[in-house]
Amino acid sequence: MIALKLRYVTERKGKSGKSRFYWQRRGFPLNRLPNDPHSSEFINLVNDLNLKADAKAEIKKSENSNLTPGTLSFLVNHYRNSPEFTANLQPRTQRTYGQLLDELGGKFGDLFINAMSRQFVSEYRDKLAATPYKANAMLRMLRIILNYALNRGWVTSNPAKHPRQLKVTPRKVIWTPDIRQRFIEHATPEMLTAFYLGFYTVQRANDCLLMAWNQYDGSAIKLIQGKTGEFVYIPVHTTLKNHLDSLSKVSTQILTNPNSKPYSYHSFQKHWKEVIWRGISSAI
Repeated sequence: MIALKLRYVTERKGKSGKSRFYWQRRGFPLNRLPNDPHSSEFINLVNDLNLKADAKAEIKKSENSNLTPGTLSFLVNHYRNSPEFTANLQPRTQRTYGQLLDELGGKFGDLFINAMSRQFVSEYRDKLAATPYKANAMLRMLRIILNYALNRGWVTSNPAKHPRQLKVTPRKVIWTPDIRQRFIEHATPEMLTAFYLGFYTVQRANDCLLMAWNQYDGSAIKLIQGKTGEFVYIPVHTTLKNHLDSLSKVSTQILTNPNSKPYSYHSFQKHWKEVIWRGISSAI
């Protein structure tokens, strides 16, 4: 364990059980550190990384100080650097929110948030009516950041609280037994494992991708859901158990790509969709 309290140093266990040390700070590249955390080489490298990062952060802080308090740009920047964003949101959610915030800041950055009215929010939503999913996403984002401003006393009300989201027609896909069988017949070994995990645990794709062998004890899978933070204990269905027990443990993760490496979310989605189009797209 690390005895010295050095900023932004993290310790990770490798497959062999040995510790590896990294310098990890949001907004900067991950840096592998020497193996001995008490060596002068280790300490000097961490101090040097911190000094350079602190200097860059000060420059960024100075640049951000040019933002006019009370404007939407100021609010967006403040929210993105707050614990509500950096600590409470998953990385994937941060990326999604970041895209929405960039668009809002680009369109209305110079607008004072106290000048925003319910009419302004409703009219902006209506301008996006041709793309209702986006319109609703932007409305929700406005609601979140204006509520953030309200809690800090920067506004007296949230003008995005009451405008309703646009009605959208949900795309309903019912996986009948026939469709499930067709997927199984066309699935690669990796996608078959993904299907069984998703179908029999009823967990989100991200949670399935993160499932590790040490979370499966032969009768149940234990995990902490990424979105809710809730601990879940899932008794394993016989079909899933038989499938998992037949697999070779080529990685710490249960779901791996054809190269026996953990899937990235985007790579997984690509492979999943390939099976959909190859085997069952005509049925759904």
